[in-house]
Amino acid sequence: MREKNLVNLVKPLYAKKDKMHNFSYIFSHILRIKKNLLMLRTSFEGLNMQRLNFILYFHGLKKLVDENKQ
Repeated sequence: MREKNLVNLVKPLYAKKDKMHNFSYIFSHILRIKKNLLMLRTSFEGLNMQRLNFILYFHGLKKLVDENKQ
């Protein structure tokens, strides 16, 4: 999934979060983690960056994901 599409998918899910967990705050956090992953990826063969991007955007939504596993 393209990153722009991923952002459009998860952004509304952060709408009801408090100020410290809203999308603007989380997005800057995601970009910092992604920057570190890009630096580390040369050390790890076979990293699936598309899967990691997906996980990055949803990591702040663990409770939502757990509630909607089915």
